[in-house]
Amino acid sequence: MRDLKLKLFISSGLVALLLFGQGCSDDKESDMPITIPSTEDTQPTLQKDGGSTTLSFNAPQAWNVSVTETTATRSVSWLKVHPTSGAAGGATITITAELNATGKTRTAKVTIRSGNQTETVTVTQDYSNFITLAQREIVAGSEEQTVTLDITSTMEYEVLIPDSVNWITDEGNTRAVTTHSHVLTIAANSSYDPRQTEVVFRGKTDATLADTVKVYQTYKGAIVVAKNEYEVDAVGGALDFKVQTNLDLEVTVSADWIKQVQGRTRGLVEKDLFFDISPNESDSVGREATITIKGKDTGISQDILVRQTAYIPVLDTVIYRTGYIWEEAHDNLPLLYYAYVERERHYTNGQVYTDRFVDNGHPVESSALIDPVDLYPGKADWGNIFWDEYTQNVNDSLWVFYHTTTIPDVSTLHWGEEFDDGYTGSAPGEWENYVVSKLYDDNVNNLEAKAIQDQWEKTSLPTGWYFIDTTHQKRKLVESSAEGWVARLALKARFYDQFLVIDGKRIDFLAHLPENTWNVFMKEVPESSGHGVGIQYTYECKSRFMGRNFYIACHEIVYSHNDSDEVFYYDYLRMELNGNSGGWNDADGYGHSMSSGRHPEAVFTIYANHQPIISTDCNWMTVEKIERGEKAEQYSGNHVTVYQWKISIPIAENTTGTDRTAHLYLKDTKGNVMQTCTIIQQDGEYEHIRH
Repeated sequence: MRDLKLKLFISSGLVALLLFGQGCSDDKESDMPITIPSTEDTQPTLQKDGGSTTLSFNAPQAWNVSVTETTATRSVSWLKVHPTSGAAGGATITITAELNATGKTRTAKVTIRSGNQTETVTVTQDYSNFITLAQREIVAGSEEQTVTLDITSTMEYEVLIPDSVNWITDEGNTRAVTTHSHVLTIAANSSYDPRQTEVVFRGKTDATLADTVKVYQTYKGAIVVAKNEYEVDAVGGALDFKVQTNLDLEVTVSADWIKQVQGRTRGLVEKDLFFDISPNESDSVGREATITIKGKDTGISQDILVRQTAYIPVLDTVIYRTGYIWEEAHDNLPLLYYAYVERERHYTNGQVYTDRFVDNGHPVESSALIDPVDLYPGKADWGNIFWDEYTQNVNDSLWVFYHTTTIPDVSTLHWGEEFDDGYTGSAPGEWENYVVSKLYDDNVNNLEAKAIQDQWEKTSLPTGWYFIDTTHQKRKLVESSAEGWVARLALKARFYDQFLVIDGKRIDFLAHLPENTWNVFMKEVPESSGHGVGIQYTYECKSRFMGRNFYIACHEIVYSHNDSDEVFYYDYLRMELNGNSGGWNDADGYGHSMSSGRHPEAVFTIYANHQPIISTDCNWMTVEKIERGEKAEQYSGNHVTVYQWKISIPIAENTTGTDRTAHLYLKDTKGNVMQTCTIIQQDGEYEHIRH
């Protein structure tokens, strides 16, 4: 007779959880190049008045940017880059140049570094031409004289003197970026009237670049001032002007808010007059007065009209105050909070103006959950775990999840691992991840406020509100040394953060972030008629947010079975054929086969607290003997003692000519099948055992 081989496949209602680990290899990212698309300009030229350009690239690793001279490693101040660093991947930087008033073209290098790789962009900026006079007013006496003007220019210029003016002669011109002397000759004035004109210095190649000097010339025996009228600011201050005369002077003032004072320089300037102007405290009415200059014992005089404007207040201080408003739930709407910013503008006249900017409403969506909620109620696919229905208590500020579980022995329970998932979205302060909530027109910005330096970060984002989900999630296991994990308690503290962009500044709410306190508790629950002793596990989070308290918690109560006669099964069913072990187990994960026909001594091993209740559905296998072995310490607790049991089941030879299948059933005291073992015996080859 040919040998028969018995293949054994062991299967079970247990769901095996396989964890796969993925290895990763070092791709030597440091050797990968920085890539710049061909569409990008790597040698940009910026306008002379300043301006910006952008450059996109892809970096294999974290990158940074530096700006230096093209001929040296010194940094430059006229060219800025933002941002100057970033993480691996695609990135875009903005390159910005200031006004070029140097009179020559300038260049700089922008170097991108990522790992061992670098890429260089050369930036060129044209220069801006200009013509500037150091003196824009000449008051000349009646005699001929030569006047030297200091001029700074970056280009050739021409001097324009009105055709009707023949008493001023141009003595020269110049070019290049430096200060030069330009000479005008003013002829003697033999008339009895003063005269004046304007001399224009204009670029030869660019007529829009020009500067002007006004020339005033007196006549003999006259009193000449450069201007007959002066406008002064409401805040008051000094009014100084020159008087050209050969007369002894008398000065009178028509109002007491103008007072003549002594010379402001150390040397005596006999023909210079100095006046102090008092502030005009009216913010609606201007005023005027006359300064009269007379020649003593002559009929010669000159009146100078002084006009002072009404006081125009200047913005002195801006205060941004952050706050919030809670709106209780109503009309199917949840509890919402509205963040707001009050902008308080203080002016130098003591007036204060307040604006309020309010964000859209945001809810608080914290929650609690005990997994595996989708299997409640029922028995777990592993161990002797029986789950009940769950209940919840939920309102605007509270979410509590209640659940109960029954296992053979709660003395095997303990807290398991805690998993801190951190911020499941983005962390507060990761500004690039915030999204738009609402936008405003730019006319709500105050240009004066934008120029004031304070603690708020400047930004170029559009004016409006931005927000982000800052959910923080934690999970904690309740485990049994005999049953595996029993329940997973999950808490999700879900709040939002926001900021307002106003006046080119980011007004953030980092001072209002939620304060979360996470706690764990456990306490014993006494035995009752409905259940054995139990343990309550509590996992909670108390949050303080925007002046309000929030609470989320999981309450898991695990009870011991109160039926001491019930049978509970542990681990897999194992088998020995003629003294050789076989079957699957969770340690080696493979099946065992033997070359055999009839097996008079097939022995199955099972772990249980009482004698296993086992039956079969065939006549070629019969339960012959059940023997209790040693105590199984790994499964035993204070209330349940688990033993190893040997079950002898002879297997007859298969002479049917076909494969045949039978089942072994492990049952509880009520006759419920707790575990099934399928036996497949092939004709002439193998028998298989499968759970």
